[in-house]
Amino acid sequence: MFVSCGDDTEDCSAGLYGDDCENRLQDLYIGTWSGDDCDGDPYSIVISGGDTAEDIVILNGGLEIQGKATSQTMFDIPTQTLTEPVFQLEVTIVGDGTLLEDGTISFTATVTSAFGGGTCTNIMTKQ
Repeated sequence: MFVSCGDDTEDCSAGLYGDDCENRLQDLYIGTWSGDDCDGDPYSIVISGGDTAEDIVILNGGLEIQGKATSQTMFDIPTQTLTEPVFQLEVTIVGDGTLLEDGTISFTATVTSAFGGGTCTNIMTKQ
């Protein structure tokens, strides 16, 4: 199969962009990101690359949250249920993020468990 790669990034394979489809979407997000949590306390996450050029893994408090970079400015966190490692509590997470013009990420996640849940939006800066 031949995939044409030119000025139109819609011609690139999933997860790739650029004039010659040489860039991976995940690379825009990989790194350590810091900000304040919804209680105002310092908070960091690490985003690493996943199996494909669009897959990302968000490492957060022992959780490995699977995500997908959907464009050069957005990623999604599909609904997933994970086990929190300290208390062995099942949590369900869903969310998304936007890479803003100033290089920060606006990251929104909804977390629910047997004890309740909530939604939080953080602005995070790449370290």
